[in-house]
Amino acid sequence: MIDPQEIPLLRYLLLLRVHKPLLVLPPYLALELAYATSVMISERLPSSQLKPWKKLITAWEAANPISEDRRTRLIHNPPQSVWPLDLAWLPYRVKQTYGHGEIISCELKLFGRSASHELFLELILPVLEAAGLTPDRRWSRPNSVWGGFHLENVYVARGRQWEPVVEDGQVDFSVRPGTRQWCDGLDLTVVPAGHTHRLRWYTPYAHTPEPPQFRKREHLCRVAQENAPGMSALVQALAVRLEKLAPEISSDWMLGIEDLAMQVGNNTEHVSCVPKYWPGTVWGDQELSYVPEQLMPILRLASMLHIGFHTHVGCGNFRLV
Repeated sequence: MIDPQEIPLLRYLLLLRVHKPLLVLPPYLALELAYATSVMISERLPSSQLKPWKKLITAWEAANPISEDRRTRLIHNPPQSVWPLDLAWLPYRVKQTYGHGEIISCELKLFGRSASHELFLELILPVLEAAGLTPDRRWSRPNSVWGGFHLENVYVARGRQWEPVVEDGQVDFSVRPGTRQWCDGLDLTVVPAGHTHRLRWYTPYAHTPEPPQFRKREHLCRVAQENAPGMSALVQALAVRLEKLAPEISSDWMLGIEDLAMQVGNNTEHVSCVPKYWPGTVWGDQELSYVPEQLMPILRLASMLHIGFHTHVGCGNFRLV
């Protein structure tokens, strides 16, 4: 079985306080978060560290041509590119419009070699603060999120608890979270009370880095149902993810698991295509015929780490409901 202690991970909960009268979020906030922070990070780095970031920005721009007004770039597609950091943006979807004083919540995960609290404090935190306070014509629009919030509080996960890192805009530099504390007290073998065999995609699953070629909704829904991953595919996707984030973990955990996973049925009747301007291809609910106890930790870990493509913009996160 996989020991979660072997997987370096830092989870941050970000609370963004709106200071505009009206703020309208983009269709999929994680896309703009990833793009804007990528550009701003690249502008703060010395030239010796710029090469991979320039490649990423070029890929962003190629995947999202500038809009007709020639002022802003509408970010709808994540790039097919190597990312300099292993991270995932995961905004909590509550609503699309916010008023003055309301809170937007977002989770940021740093994985593997990128799981560094110093990196968060020295690079990501200043970029988020600047993005919230300063409008930028490259991605700002009327009532957009950029220049419309201040970063009020930040918490870091210790098991199921959130410990403060930033309170009322003030950083507590005495906090030194470890990259293994995310799983303190978590027993992934425990079956959540009241769970069913329904797997619900909290963010879309991207089975391919390519966006669908045909835009008719009927076709996209058929593509989604055909590519909704069954239990065996979920196990394989986790193996691919672990190979990248924690290559030192032996693949022995898969012995016997794959055969067991192949016995689990997968009903995709309630799977649908993703909403317009969202990444990925699979959305909605899947009905698994049953979930063996041996596979419960696999599912919970796969959801925590995200699976499939475009994990940087939060894709590949699900729940059993």
